[in-house]
Amino acid sequence: MSDSSDESGEEEEEEVIPSRPKWVRGLTDFTDFAFHPTTCNITTADMDGYLGIYKYEPGKDCENLLRKRLSKKPLRSLTYSKDASGIFVSSKAGSLRLFDIEVEKCSQVLMKEESPSYCISVINHNLVASGDDDGTLKVWDIRKGSDPIIEEDRCHDFISCIAVDKHGKFLFATSGDGTMSTFNIKRRKFIVQSENTEYDMSCVGVIKDNKKVIVGTSEGLLLFFNWNEFAAPSDRFPGHPTAVECLTTIDENVICTGSMDGMIRAVHLLPNRFLGVVGEHHDMPVNKITVSYDKKFIASSANDSTIKFWTVDHLQNTSVDGTAKPQKSLKSKKLVKSGVSGDKFSFMSDLDKDMTVPTVESSESEDESDSEVDTEDDT
Repeated sequence: MSDSSDESGEEEEEEVIPSRPKWVRGLTDFTDFAFHPTTCNITTADMDGYLGIYKYEPGKDCENLLRKRLSKKPLRSLTYSKDASGIFVSSKAGSLRLFDIEVEKCSQVLMKEESPSYCISVINHNLVASGDDDGTLKVWDIRKGSDPIIEEDRCHDFISCIAVDKHGKFLFATSGDGTMSTFNIKRRKFIVQSENTEYDMSCVGVIKDNKKVIVGTSEGLLLFFNWNEFAAPSDRFPGHPTAVECLTTIDENVICTGSMDGMIRAVHLLPNRFLGVVGEHHDMPVNKITVSYDKKFIASSANDSTIKFWTVDHLQNTSVDGTAKPQKSLKSKKLVKSGVSGDKFSFMSDLDKDMTVPTVESSESEDESDSEVDTEDDT
């Protein structure tokens, strides 16, 4: 009797495994990607300098809508413009350009042959920020051309991540030197650089309805900063067994973190509790995670030439009893509802379900130059 109940329970558990878009396998490693702000498209950047746009749909292969080479060097980072008509793209060649999706050409050059941007972030319809390998933060007004309106080099190491509050007033930049710098964008003014934590700050986000800033670190700590108290963290949440490489917000109370151990964990904030593992890259460090416009999926990448999709809509409006004792087992418990569950969704078993990016014959000259492709379209 008990055996039949267990079997029935297992069958019921399998029934809740969601349908999610099939994984995308590239010809080389992906360096960055971003969901479209209003549609089911995802844009990718890769080590060969190609920009790709894919349409995703649960249970189906991603449809390749565009694959275009923008640089003979790797692309570094990308983000959609506020109106989603264009994509800001940086490359290892040291450029930052705006790619017009409709005409499929770069329409504006903001930076050319400078220190490569490690990360970029759109502030509003006119402003975009970048942080480079040398620790310099720059903000451009696209109406005013290629001269940045803000240029600050207070960091002694690369700028790892940039976050902007929902009002577009404050900008937060974390650095490999162990600090977070805060800027008032509207006043074009530097505010404060946090105390040095002596370990890398790798990612940053704004949470709790603009009341908190959260930072991930190389020590596996999550640091919390109170609003308008950005000089030192007010609290910290330990527990990640390895470095927190990236994070994305699901709602005001829940985030997902990507770690060096290949795990993507859901975390409830204040009270701080692990909710479980929503995805994994099997011991490959998670380089990037981001959430879709409708909060149904997150996508993730590692150094395995793969972008994977995981279901997270069940995490919204999660409530946690702050008086209950935290369960250590939850930091490694795989959540079936997200699509990760033991061997059923193992790396090897899903290889036959992946989509491989097709080889595209490039019309551009494939010489050994490090210059950007289509430079005649950039002017």
